[in-house]
Amino acid sequence: MFAVEVPSHSAVRRLALARAISFCGSTSAFVALVSAVYARTGSPAWVSAVAFASFATPALVSPLAGAIGDGYDRRRVMIASDLLGAAGFVAMALASAPAALVGIKVLAAVVAAPAIPASGAVVPALAPRGALTGANSTVATAGTAGALVGPLLGGGLVAISGAPLVFVLNAVTFAASALLLAGLRGPFLARRPPDREHGRLRAGFRTLWRDRVLRRATAGFAVVFFGIGLTFAAEPVLAAGFGAGATGYGALVAAWGLGGLFGTWLARHALRSWSLPALLAGAAAGFAVSFLATGVAPALAFALCGLATAGLCEGVAEVARQLLVQRRTADLVRSRALAAEDAVGQAGWPPLSSLQPLWSTGSGPRGRSFPRPRSAGPGPS
Repeated sequence: MFAVEVPSHSAVRRLALARAISFCGSTSAFVALVSAVYARTGSPAWVSAVAFASFATPALVSPLAGAIGDGYDRRRVMIASDLLGAAGFVAMALASAPAALVGIKVLAAVVAAPAIPASGAVVPALAPRGALTGANSTVATAGTAGALVGPLLGGGLVAISGAPLVFVLNAVTFAASALLLAGLRGPFLARRPPDREHGRLRAGFRTLWRDRVLRRATAGFAVVFFGIGLTFAAEPVLAAGFGAGATGYGALVAAWGLGGLFGTWLARHALRSWSLPALLAGAAAGFAVSFLATGVAPALAFALCGLATAGLCEGVAEVARQLLVQRRTADLVRSRALAAEDAVGQAGWPPLSSLQPLWSTGSGPRGRSFPRPRSAGPGPS
């Protein structure tokens, strides 16, 4: 057992850096995998399979992932997930058949799934007293920055050296993240469940259901994310409508990511004046206005502003949602509650986002999808 260290900002920054490195590698590998599969099959259906494996798998295994985070030392859970993920992407670099690549991706997503709820559950133990909001904002901002840089890095390396190099690079980022996490010190083991009820896989969902505030917030943002899934699929069509093609599509995705990066930073300041429920309601209203503005935009520049605003709203909402769960759940069930909240919120996202390549038209790999950077949820693994 490691000695317990007083919570500190340096520990939060170490966790944030590990998140940024991991998300950068994961999103770059996602782009490389999509590119490799499409190049070898020419089939949008195979690209949809990659997207479904990347986004749906973590949601499907979330009850087990959350239970692992509550039942074992959370630091060791995060390290194990990183090391197993690294092994998975080394294997992916050696594979060539599309079926093998997608199958390994599924396994990599499964082993990486426990890391996200475990890291969310450990933030309260690392943050100094009264600094939980800032700690969540720091970790979320770092993750969003990594997810924003990753697709650009992955796309450039694929063009230069091919997908296997990117898969190896992602394995290196997982190892680097594990090394950073190994240096953390703190109380990482949740208190043992006092009864059988809290020891069950569905305890996280039960916790959300029994708390009126959590129940309403989770249900509300499940609807919001269903809408985001629809817009994700529509973005290539929107870019084509403006005659901007793949360049315009990339700009739309980048606008969302930059907005999200600013939103995760803004959240810590907004929460000084707004309550968590009020901030979530404001973010939901902001989504409605920004999507409406994007839908009626007369030019690409206006659409970019609309999606940047939507990204800002998501960045703010992600920090607020995680903070809300952290504050209203006991430590012994916190990882499962975070996993359950994310699974419910993403219920409509994976199927819709995985259909995105099928909406693309024209010649060439127009269906290549860049994962929209998300500040707190489980990015591609």
